[in-house]
Amino acid sequence: MDKLPFTAVGATGEVSFTGTSVLIRRKGLLGAMRQISGIGRGNKDVPLSAVTGVRIEPGSLFSKPFFQLIHSGDVQIQGGANDVGNDDNSVFFGKSAKPDFERLAQLILTALAETKAPPLTWSLPVDDPTDTLKKLAALKDAGVLTEEEFSAKKAEILSRM
Repeated sequence: MDKLPFTAVGATGEVSFTGTSVLIRRKGLLGAMRQISGIGRGNKDVPLSAVTGVRIEPGSLFSKPFFQLIHSGDVQIQGGANDVGNDDNSVFFGKSAKPDFERLAQLILTALAETKAPPLTWSLPVDDPTDTLKKLAALKDAGVLTEEEFSAKKAEILSRM
């Protein structure tokens, strides 16, 4: 079990998972350049309840690997590294940081799976058989039910016990 918060440090920032939030912090020269240039909005705190997924791209000969947080209430920039370079939900990282970002993604996805609510179920209220039999007896005594109707319903209720 990893100690929380768990942080993965990349070239354009770091991403931390606290167990209830994902924090993106801009760090280093590339992160500072992003904030100064106005490309990114800087730091983000995203509650786990808003997170819908994560994306890790391995990079290529021409681009660095990156981690991307996907969450509701924000537009996800799709595509390769050049496209997500303008996305403030993304952090580029070096190959040596890949295991940390993969572990971070696993922690977030596991927490998401654990917080998913079970499907809603409902059922009709179950009456106490004794109360139901008393109500039926009262209906029989009032002349609403015949003796045969009362006996049949009583047998049905007693068979469910």
